[in-house]
Formats: sequence, structure tokens, C-alpha cells
Amino acid sequence: MDTIYTLEARDHGMLEVMADYFEMDHDAIYREINRMFQELVKVLKSKAVNYQELRACLTPSTEKNEVIFVFDSQQIDSNWYGGEVFKKIIPLLDKRTSHSFLCGDYISHGLEQDRLYHELVSSINIRNASDYLHSTQYYFVYMNNVSAHLLKLMDEGLKSYKPYTGYVDITFSCFMKKYASVTLVNSFIKHKDVVVCGHEDDRDNSENVNMSGYAFEENGYKCLSLQESLAGVFLSYKIERPVYEGFRRDTEFSINSISKNVSAIDDFNVEIDEKKLKYLEENKSGRMRKAELLSLGREEVEALIKEKINNNYIYNMTLLKDHGVAKFNVLLEKNVSNGVPVRLMVALEYMPTQRKLRLITMV
Repeated sequence: MDTIYTLEARDHGMLEVMADYFEMDHDAIYREINRMFQELVKVLKSKAVNYQELRACLTPSTEKNEVIFVFDSQQIDSNWYGGEVFKKIIPLLDKRTSHSFLCGDYISHGLEQDRLYHELVSSINIRNASDYLHSTQYYFVYMNNVSAHLLKLMDEGLKSYKPYTGYVDITFSCFMKKYASVTLVNSFIKHKDVVVCGHEDDRDNSENVNMSGYAFEENGYKCLSLQESLAGVFLSYKIERPVYEGFRRDTEFSINSISKNVSAIDDFNVEIDEKKLKYLEENKSGRMRKAELLSLGREEVEALIKEKINNNYIYNMTLLKDHGVAKFNVLLEKNVSNGVPVRLMVALEYMPTQRKLRLITMV
């Protein structure tokens, strides 16, 4: 059983370009994705990294936070303000944890400055004074899999750094989360005391280069790299967002990684066995109660999952060859009466012949 935690065809265009240029059918795409994946696993293993241990870096969590740390570049006396920012961030990281980092400036992306100003000031936990002149003066560092304890340590550790304006919690759906998903760029993943990033495709995978130039080695981290064609497709964290028109092939490629029979799942029926629902209610009652699902009938829960299918990407793609089962996960975010949403991980079996998704578990 091989599980592909995430596959990036949403913003990384290599798979789409390759498939279109060579006029590849689903069989050929399936073989090529899995060939590339096996190569990735082999390269990482040669660098003493076990891909199976990278799950926390590459998939969303139902328990941990997602955070954007905001810095005012106007207060940084260097054109390379990203390097200065990471000089402050890296020493605060915990060598026992794993995270993905995405970075970028707060560019307009077609939005009015008044809107960008309002969204930032209404969501940020302010730590240091900043004179807002234009959105582009702010540099964002996104980090996933952040515990409340680590967030507190990092926030307190950055407070004395004047360019640190504050942080935005984007654990749940909001404008800033959607904005980050279409604007910020994957920079690197940190797995314990190892940093992994991409390097040029004409550089051999046996080499290791700190492409960002950030102060990893100075802080006791080992910096590893591999060709961007592999790192970009399989080691890029995707911040959750609705599936917009023009980006639906991302889900198609993800399905194609575990099946040669590829269909759009938007109109698939979601099926929950009554015995399965009863089992979940009896054995997973805590989270289901928190999500206010215990009072819902089977058809209502099916409708809720179906509604959310098109509001996110899929991850943890797995093919159980011995059983002929292809499955994946999707994160379900449900609003509840106390105003704090609940996130549940839903595992679904992909059944294209019957055009349905069968619930395996929900936790």
C-alpha cells in the first residue's frame, strides 16, 4: 500500500502541461504519476528521509492551527527581507515538529487596497505598530501544523522584533485563508531537524542546495534538496480553498494517481451504510457530538459530505491493490452553534463504476 499524501496540480502546472503536450490518456498518466512518486520516495530515502513520516507537513490537521506571521518590510533595513525574517523565525522552531512554509508579499491580486486593508486589520492579532501605506509592504509567512503551545512560543519570541506586525489565524475558512491559497508560494518543509526544498531540474538529485539561503545550517538544521519536478508535485502543501473553475484538473490528477478510471466526483452520490453510521456514533461520538452530527440522519450526513466535496481538495490518496480499493480523504469543516467550526477528516472509497463515494470513516 502506497499513500500519496498530496499531489500539486492546482498551482504547479507540470502534470497538466505534460499530459496535454503528449496527449496522455488516464492509463499513461497513472503510470507516470506513480513512476514519479516512486522516484521521489527513492531520492528521499537516499537522503535518509522517510516519505511516510512527512504526513504532518503535507496534509491538513483537524487539531492543529494554520497561521500567517505578518512582517512590515518597510521596517527591515534590507532588500532581502525574507532572509532577515527567517533569521528570527528559525531559532524559534521546535526540532521535534514538522511543518510546511509558504511565503509571499501581500500583493493586490486584483483586489482594491481598501479591501486588503480592511481584511488584514480586522483579522490580525497585532503585536507591533505598523503604518499601513500599501499592502505590498507586508511579507507573509504561512506555517501549518502549529500547536497552541508552539504558536504562543513563536509569537512571544517574535514580539521584540519590531518589523513583526502580528499573526493571523487561518485555521478555519476565511478571506485571508483563500487569499493565501492563491498567492503564497511553497518555500520548504521542515521535518524535525531536516529542511527539504526543491532545486533546479538540471541539477542532480544527489546534490543538496539551500536554494532559499535562509539560516538553516547556522541553527542546526540539515538542508536537503531534490529536483523541483518532484518536490513541486509531491512536497507542496495546498492551503484549503473551494475548487474554482479552471482548477478542477487538480482533483482529476489526484484521482488518477490511484485509479485509471477517472471521473469527476462532483455529482457522485455519497453512501453511508447504516451500520457504519451507528458504529461512528457509538465509537466516535465525541467529535460527532462536537460537530452536532448525532442528531442528523444518514441522508442528512450524506448530503453534508456531498456538499463539502467540491469545497476542498483531496489528499491521502491510497490504492489497496490486494482489495481493489481506491480511497482518499477530504477535510470537512462544519459550523456549529457555539460559533467555533469543527473540522473532521472524512475517508471515502472511490467507486467510479457505481459513481459513488462510500464512507469509510469520519474522525
